Amino acid sequence: MHHSMAHRPSETSQPDPSGPDAASTRSPIRVLLVDDEPRLLGALLQLLKEHDIVAHTVATAEAAFHLLAEEPAYDAIVTDLWMPRTSGQELATKLRGPRLIALTGDVLARERLRHFDACLVKPVHIEALISAILGRPLTPGAR
Repeated sequence: MHHSMAHRPSETSQPDPSGPDAASTRSPIRVLLVDDEPRLLGALLQLLKEHDIVAHTVATAEAAFHLLAEEPAYDAIVTDLWMPRTSGQELATKLRGPRLIALTGDVLARERLRHFDACLVKPVHIEALISAILGRPLTPGAR
């Protein structure tokens, strides 16, 4: 969707880099969520939004490939491992660049994973997901 009436600041107005809004001038973290469970996607979308992370959702790996071809600038991709047609593992083997995080209900999946930066077992705690997105080590007790 094209917004021709988008507000653009004038070229002469410069935000004060030391002002109270300095943190808000950074680009937001962008995440693509790939899962065939709409309720989980909705919950994660809301939780990430509450932590100032911009997330987009798709229900299949094929939809993820299509979206990434049009809009490749994501900081992380969080994908379910077991989806119809194309698995999250197959999706990961074809992607390069952003952090790749697996979500799975399969506790034993971690040992078999390649191409992922992190693997989280469902139900996932939002703190563990954010740590994985940011590339921070998990704190003890996080899942």
